[in-house]
Amino acid sequence: YANRYRKEGVLELKTVSEPVDIERMLKKLNDWVDFRQGAVHQTLPFRSDPTKFTFYHELALNDSTTRMTALMLDERPLAIQLDSVDEKNKSISLCLHGYDPTEGQRSPGMILLALLAQELKDSSFKFIDLTPGSKSWKDDFANEWHEGQRVELYSQYRSVAKNAGKRQLFRLAKTFLSQAGLEPSAAKSQAQRLRNGLIHGRETIKELVTGASGPRIFELDINSSVSTIGPAPRVKQVDVISALLELSDEMPTDEHSLLLFDALKRFEREAKCFAHADEISDSPLTHLSWLHVPPLRNVAPPPHIDNGVSPLISNLCDWIDIDVETDALLVVSYEQNLDCDPVTVITPALNAVRAMGRDKLFIATSARHQATVRWLSARATVIPIEGPIVSQDEKLLSQ
Repeated sequence: YANRYRKEGVLELKTVSEPVDIERMLKKLNDWVDFRQGAVHQTLPFRSDPTKFTFYHELALNDSTTRMTALMLDERPLAIQLDSVDEKNKSISLCLHGYDPTEGQRSPGMILLALLAQELKDSSFKFIDLTPGSKSWKDDFANEWHEGQRVELYSQYRSVAKNAGKRQLFRLAKTFLSQAGLEPSAAKSQAQRLRNGLIHGRETIKELVTGASGPRIFELDINSSVSTIGPAPRVKQVDVISALLELSDEMPTDEHSLLLFDALKRFEREAKCFAHADEISDSPLTHLSWLHVPPLRNVAPPPHIDNGVSPLISNLCDWIDIDVETDALLVVSYEQNLDCDPVTVITPALNAVRAMGRDKLFIATSARHQATVRWLSARATVIPIEGPIVSQDEKLLSQ
């Protein structure tokens, strides 16, 4: 992936030392961390506790043993890392790190760590302390491990046996989840979503998918159905990471986490994002859509955020007679207070599809996105949703 980046621009490792750059990079890093933590663990550590930013900012500015490093593609940061440097023992310890979620498929965080390791080796440093934590990437990256010890006191022997059994089960579960590509904490978060969904009854899953609030799929001939126009003056494109995080003030935690999780998975599938906001409205996000070209396997429909239930058709492409060589797939995952003509927010995706030489665009949206559905119903062919329904919750339960 590093070589791919080098074909796009100048890829370099940069030590961040200027105060204005430290503040700018740390704000970016905070957003990246909150985005991933919100998606996976349903928590926003920096937004929920502003003192965290102050702590790391003061550390980076005033502590001579703290070093900030950024992986840059030209002037754009791809990954940022904050470390504690031990000159005496020739080592560094990982404090805080993160990467641009839109680049997750190309692992910029790993590239930063690899380039940093080579730079430190050339400077006679001995090792990087990845610090404690049950992260699978640490297991993959490390070539040496140190096991910590903890003293536990029990008043009864059966408590010893009970806790030993729990630890053994945890180790087995961790191994199983690692093979499935999941972190234990991520699995716990998914289990919470499963519990929230099943509280409302399994019989509601099919109703949510096929009923009045479920997904809608349309087929649009982009060469004859829609003329290309520019965006409306009151609509602007916005940074999707910042906009999604700002929605935390407007949405319940479960719904917001599900929207972040959906965005994270689409970034990992290299979907192109189109995020818009109304300049008149105070809302940070008005319309959000994702372009999958070519359509990949397991492309989910828009997240259904009612009551924490997230029903998914296992793969949108199974419902569409789609040609991966000539067609494209757009998924509208969020719409709120869209007062302008939807064509103004869909046009950038249409232009992108035309520029790629595609002939046909399939659009998946939710019945909740009323403005988009009305506009598409008048201009596109409706694709009926019939057949077996597979929900994310049922799929997780079977796994």
